[in-house]
Amino acid sequence: AQTKVLAVTARADIFPQSELVHAEQTALRFGVPHMFADFNILNCTEFTSNPGNRCYVCKKRLIGLLKEIARVNHFHFIIDGTNASDLTDYRPGLKALQEEKIVSPLKEAGLTKREILLLAEELGLPAVPDNACLASRIPYGQPITSQKLEMIEKAESLLHSLGFKLCRVRYEGDTARIEVPERDFEKIMIKKNREAILSGFESVGFLFTALDLQGYASGSLNKQLKKGVYSHAGKPFKGPSQQVEKQ
Repeated sequence: AQTKVLAVTARADIFPQSELVHAEQTALRFGVPHMFADFNILNCTEFTSNPGNRCYVCKKRLIGLLKEIARVNHFHFIIDGTNASDLTDYRPGLKALQEEKIVSPLKEAGLTKREILLLAEELGLPAVPDNACLASRIPYGQPITSQKLEMIEKAESLLHSLGFKLCRVRYEGDTARIEVPERDFEKIMIKKNREAILSGFESVGFLFTALDLQGYASGSLNKQLKKGVYSHAGKPFKGPSQQVEKQ
């Protein structure tokens, strides 16, 4: 018997529009039933206050939305794309997955992000964007707003249009801090690229633009937690080792 499946893509300000398009096109290519689900996470002050466990708060609410969709459509399991690489960094959302008994086949198979990309290439599957939600570009403790998320999305979109596939724009108030791999440093300083970035970033609302000399690093803002320099609601946040169960 044919397996009954439904692909669900959450639609929210924290997700780039390009990812929604990619998800829809991928589902269409493989003939998989697909739907968008509006996810109004910015209505949740527990999330927008940007605490150290922001991802846990978000994941719990998202799973609640998915469970309701599963119930209405008579599905028994919810599957997500968590992989083995996610276990090597601070991922408070993993705790929510465990609590809600979400199935993660890629993680269970022990597949890392790199291995998944290689397998996808061998099978002729479309490349998966190496991305995280836009809220991860805003330092912990700084409020998350739709305006900030829009600025970040537009800035990263500009970098993508200039050929920088792997990049992050970290929101630092009036300053945009660009992270690209070290191999792209020379390319980003080419005059036409630098001028396009400066003018483009200014047009979306950034007064200053900086290049992070440490280069691209996934989850780089987690340094705040690891070094104990972040506080929330007037209370120090001790970091992932003391606040979240180890995964």
